[in-house]
Amino acid sequence: MRPSERLLKWFPGAHPEKFVNEIQARFREFAIEMDELLPESAEKTTGLRKILEGKDCMVRAALEANETGWLPPREGPQP
Repeated sequence: MRPSERLLKWFPGAHPEKFVNEIQARFREFAIEMDELLPESAEKTTGLRKILEGKDCMVRAALEANETGWLPPREGPQP
């Protein structure tokens, strides 16, 4: 297994909260794009790990904000 494959498995797409799935999807797409664009190297592995760390932080921020009454943007046309 390539080092990047070990990291990419941590970019899931199924969370009970729909807004969390959107956050995870954006980070997953970026990580996959970088994985496909760059050759294997220690720097690429480190970069993917940092994308993963950023994703984790943003998911926690959204979940925490939601607990305090923040409402995620609604999907579809806005009135």
